[in-house]
Amino acid sequence: MAAQQRNRNRIRTRLLITAGVAGLLVVAVVLYLVLRDDSVNHVQDESLGISFDIDKRFVPIGRSELARQNPSFIYGYRPAGDTSSGCYISQTPRTTGGQVATEYLEEGTMKAIRRNNPDAKLIGSETVEVEVDHQGVLMDISYQEQQQVIARSELVVTTDTATTFAFCDAPRDRLADYQENFTVFFSSLTLRPFD
Repeated sequence: MAAQQRNRNRIRTRLLITAGVAGLLVVAVVLYLVLRDDSVNHVQDESLGISFDIDKRFVPIGRSELARQNPSFIYGYRPAGDTSSGCYISQTPRTTGGQVATEYLEEGTMKAIRRNNPDAKLIGSETVEVEVDHQGVLMDISYQEQQQVIARSELVVTTDTATTFAFCDAPRDRLADYQENFTVFFSSLTLRPFD
């Protein structure tokens, strides 16, 4: 009889310990989800078929300021307190569908950039896949603006209905401060086909 009682007590103790550990695990998961430091904002715009992540230390640029910079800008973010750096997305409608060769995307983008920055130089470029059936070109560009050398990375992708431009820029001597943020932005950018 005493052996059965000890066995029941051991089982009861194990159940209590297991329940306690399970309870602590649940509490730990809940605390993690509530208190975690999620360092990026997730932006998803179904109407434009765009989603991306941007570091929370980057603040949105107001619509009126974006429109003054470029009427095609739909999103713009910059580091709080730093107007010389930022990430932007613009879209322009296409009147005809079909693929556009990446060399034409590159040439057209450089021509547009050189309108405002005649000294712009293409440092390098590569063809990239963005989602299924979307080829684009990722370019590294350099130019002088207000006596600073600006480093700019720009991704250009076309769908049948729009051309999307996503770029980040910063003074070259401050690029290292933001490179990780720019990488998060570009690596998270997705484009979905438009209906």
